[in-house]
Parts: sequence; C-alpha cells; structure tokens
Amino acid sequence: MTNPAMEFSRLLLTAFFTVGPAVGVMLLLNARDRRQEALLETMWYLSPRDFRHLITIEVRCALLSGRSVAEVDMWGCGRDEIWDAIARWSAGLPPGFRLVVNGSMDRGLTAKFRIETVCRPAFCSPQHASAPAH
Repeated sequence: MTNPAMEFSRLLLTAFFTVGPAVGVMLLLNARDRRQEALLETMWYLSPRDFRHLITIEVRCALLSGRSVAEVDMWGCGRDEIWDAIARWSAGLPPGFRLVVNGSMDRGLTAKFRIETVCRPAFCSPQHASAPAH
C-alpha cells in the first residue's frame, strides 16, 4: 500500500521539474522584452522631434544580463543633427547602455559611432540624486 502523501509529493516534484524550467525561461523572456520596450520608448522620447521621421531605432537586450544595445540609422540626417542626437541620447540613457549610430558625414563619407554610457561616481551617488535643486 502506498502512502497518498508520498505519491502527491512525487507528483509535485515531477511537475516542478518538467514545468519549472519552461516557466523560468518565459519569465526571463518577459523581463527582457519589458526592458527592451522601456529602452526603446526612452530612445524615442529623447530623440529630437524635428527629424524622428528620418531615423530608425532598434534596441536589443541580453537575456541573462543587463547589457543593452541600441542601433540607430540616421542616413537622412546631417552631421550636426547626428551630434545633437548623440548628445541627447548619451545624457539620458542608463549606465552600461551601448549606442551605435550609423550615418553619413560630409562628402558622402559613412560613419559609425559607438558610445557606451557610464555613470561617474560624483553624479550617481545617492546624495547627489536626492539633493534638492535650489
């Protein structure tokens, strides 16, 4: 005669080891997708409004780490517009975020800029973030 509690615990363990990994992967994918969507929204928010129709933005996030990359194609923009957008994005994006901007410079020269945002300790300390602005 088998113990019903033992059978139930065996069934529970079997369910955990068969369904658990799939649920874990789905949770990781969901978190990655939410992070990716939030970063894409931030990129569009920080983009200069007058040439949003000239650019494309693609954001990719790693599944198991916090690394994120945004690739922006700005082929229809001028050099000054590219530098203005790079300044806006690099100032407003979280630390560790990598930005790749593709565009053309003067005389048809193509250029690819790779920027990684970093947080300087003086500006990321909790005292600095909570200090009231007067």
